Amino acid sequence: MRQLVWIKTAKLEAWGCSTCAWTFRPTGPPVGRDLEEMKLNFERQRDREFGIHVCSQYPKDLRARGDSILPRQFGERNAYRRTASTKQIQTTGAL
Repeated sequence: MRQLVWIKTAKLEAWGCSTCAWTFRPTGPPVGRDLEEMKLNFERQRDREFGIHVCSQYPKDLRARGDSILPRQFGERNAYRRTASTKQIQTTGAL
């Protein structure tokens, strides 16, 4: 059963799903009359979005996504190279 968990990496600190790669992305700054109301509104939005997300739309790694992320003309060997270079870009932070 999936759970809402706190995820902390070198590039990300966010609430996320224990089963997939979904992370909570607030739509804007917290709203409310005071800090307590802002906190409650944030938690409600987070919990609502967590409850309605579909894990299959947020696979944990590129292999779980299947062929749809790579053009069909790439062979298995080229697809591996493309995936490896993508991971390298993400690791170094270069775009």
